[in-house]
Amino acid sequence: MNNFSLGRQRGAVLVICMIILLMLTLIGVSGARSVILQEKMTSASRDAQLALQVAESTVRAAEKDVNGLVDTSAFSASGTDGLYTEGDAPADLFAAATWNAGVSRDVTITMDGKTFTGHYFIEMAGEIDPEAVAGKTEVAGTNNVVASSGNIKVFRIVAMGEGLAKTERVIVTHHGKLL
Repeated sequence: MNNFSLGRQRGAVLVICMIILLMLTLIGVSGARSVILQEKMTSASRDAQLALQVAESTVRAAEKDVNGLVDTSAFSASGTDGLYTEGDAPADLFAAATWNAGVSRDVTITMDGKTFTGHYFIEMAGEIDPEAVAGKTEVAGTNNVVASSGNIKVFRIVAMGEGLAKTERVIVTHHGKLL
């Protein structure tokens, strides 16, 4: 029969259990932090994609406006209603003032039952003389036949889309119209 004295026990098992418990807690906290970080990254990626989709839809709306033009008399150096003459558009595409009313145009985009606002402005970017480039270039949408009854006006379209978490994406594209 073994007689162990309570006074001789020093609590070694308790210390080992506390160390193991501490290690398991650290592993659990580390795992939780990793999951939270991954969720934030996924959310930011989704918001960036959503902002890009809004910007692309905004470009399509601007292209419709360009296609509806009869002349360029509405374009001015001051950019009234987001229509600028060549070289007069805002230079800083990331400044908040660039996307204010009167400086740019707004368009409402609906996706997945949610409504977003896209902003764009259009700048005249020059023109192409069809006779000068005949046989040297392809013009999309014309079946490679360039009409000789006018010049093709080229417009620079700059569109900005915003996601749910205020992520912004800016797209710059060019669009031509025979005027």
